[in-house]
Amino acid sequence: MGFVSGWLMNDTNEKCKFEADPDVSGLGVRIGFAILPAITATVLPIMWLLAVPRVARTVRCRISLRWKYTITHVIAEANALQLSLANVYLFVTLTKANSADWFHMRFLLDAAMLCGFSTAAVSSMYPKRSPRIVHRIAVLAFGILFLIAAAKNIAKLKASRGANPGCYDEQFVSVCLPFSYCEVVVLSFVLLYSNFLHCLVSLKWAAAASKFSRVLSICACFAIILVSYFSFADYEDMKKLLKESEEEWNYGQVLTPFFAAVGIIVPLWAKIESELGETDGIEAWCIRRIFGQMNKSLTRSPALPPELPEPQMELQELQPIHAR
Repeated sequence: MGFVSGWLMNDTNEKCKFEADPDVSGLGVRIGFAILPAITATVLPIMWLLAVPRVARTVRCRISLRWKYTITHVIAEANALQLSLANVYLFVTLTKANSADWFHMRFLLDAAMLCGFSTAAVSSMYPKRSPRIVHRIAVLAFGILFLIAAAKNIAKLKASRGANPGCYDEQFVSVCLPFSYCEVVVLSFVLLYSNFLHCLVSLKWAAAASKFSRVLSICACFAIILVSYFSFADYEDMKKLLKESEEEWNYGQVLTPFFAAVGIIVPLWAKIESELGETDGIEAWCIRRIFGQMNKSLTRSPALPPELPEPQMELQELQPIHAR
């Protein structure tokens, strides 16, 4: 059951329907934007629980600091790449905002919210005193584009319902709009605190700020779950307003999951390479794991037998003669 389940949506009147645009709200696009946030919302709470000594002793498992840093680094880098992809989608949608309708902009904003909450969850769980300037610029650009797109979507929803009073339920305005305002405020605050305000906290309040950041991270993970569920459930209830089905896969629906997978694999590959060292690399590590100690003779030169220094050898030869 979705958030808009049971609401009035007149799908018999053609004026109430929208043109299909699978590049914005197709299944592949929605899945592509939801993969990484789902991983973030699953992995971060587990790592936070396993870091607690009491819980770690109960489950007999404790993540080492090295692996903890590796996992969070990969997730953070992947979220940074996906946030850039969300910026591109928001910018492209705003360039054609006159032709875009509130139906597709709503699901685009859902995908953008998933990216924003996912980035905020990582930044809040493990905040940095001095985040990279490139990351701050990307977060700031995302916030500006998201606010503009949300304002456009609200204006389009009000105008569409005013032009066609019998098409959509009044709750689209009375319920959805306050809910949208709340989402914008919460997402903006979490992003602003985790990437900008946390750096300004004095060392005296560092411990309290760290606990508050972890609470924000868990809240962001919970928001990811809610937004993902309502986005997919509401689409199933609202897809009857489309003139044509968006089930057919095209380039846009294929490229989005592809870029999402690349955004996860590339940071993971780079981190494994750096962990294994510059001289070994992944290939040498795989060979050693498969062939064991046999490949050491292939990658390393055989050790030469030890030789005695020449002065010591002469001394050994002269000692018997001197003794006589």
